[in-house]
Amino acid sequence: MQEIKIRNQIWTTENLYVSHYRNGDSIPNIQDPEEWKNTKNGAWCYYDNNIENSIYGKIYNSYAVLDPRGLAPEGYRIPEHYDWLLLERLIEQTKDTHNWQEQFKVQHAGYRGDNGNFFFLNGASGWWSKSLLKEKQDQIIAHFYTPDFKGHYYDPGDKSDLYWKPYNFNEGFYIRCIKEEYKTTAFIIDDAFNHPLKSVTFKYAPNTTFQEMLNNIYNTYLIDKVSKYSYGKEWCIDLFEDYMRLKEVQKSSDTDNLTFDQVINQVYSTTYNQNYKLIIRKL
Repeated sequence: MQEIKIRNQIWTTENLYVSHYRNGDSIPNIQDPEEWKNTKNGAWCYYDNNIENSIYGKIYNSYAVLDPRGLAPEGYRIPEHYDWLLLERLIEQTKDTHNWQEQFKVQHAGYRGDNGNFFFLNGASGWWSKSLLKEKQDQIIAHFYTPDFKGHYYDPGDKSDLYWKPYNFNEGFYIRCIKEEYKTTAFIIDDAFNHPLKSVTFKYAPNTTFQEMLNNIYNTYLIDKVSKYSYGKEWCIDLFEDYMRLKEVQKSSDTDNLTFDQVINQVYSTTYNQNYKLIIRKL
């Protein structure tokens, strides 16, 4: 698969085009609108059920995205909500909103509604994430690019034109994959943040520094919740032991050099109980 590296993220530059899960089980091609609307299983289709539109890749419902058999090819994964948010921040920081579209090879390939109808070919692009909305467990987050339909969903102004909103399980979007990293860690989000997600899972490289992890958390989830450079003043990472004790993971003066794992392990080695969770807590 062709790839593009954007900072520390490696994305595929084409929409997913598979008909089987990783274990070899086939994914049904559902064309009938009523069947698409009512299915509770994974499914795919071409835009407008026209094989000529296979140039855009395949459209999948979110049941396929969430299926435990795995949809992304070996060595890749379906992006989480935070992956897309981080990409959006990186796009904004480059101050070149058109360059990313060219590098990412954005195609205005439309999408399929949960009623089985098709919309916005040549006008919009939409891709699934793998994150459910906290308030409604029957809605999953997708990221959208609508340069010619500003105002139809949301007008991001002078930003990257890449934004997100929750969709129903039977909507149909394309999928971009991100290269699988080596580590996974989960954080519980403090209810005090009033954030739509209850928890987040980060995929990160082994050499990711503690400061880089803090920056990722801020850029993807806290940017609208707290002020910049606020770590230790407005929010912190706590190590949560058996839902009984909290121990703050201190930001040392060497967080630009110490990896995230090294800092966590320093705290981990002094804990009472090694069954712990990490929580992003508002002070």
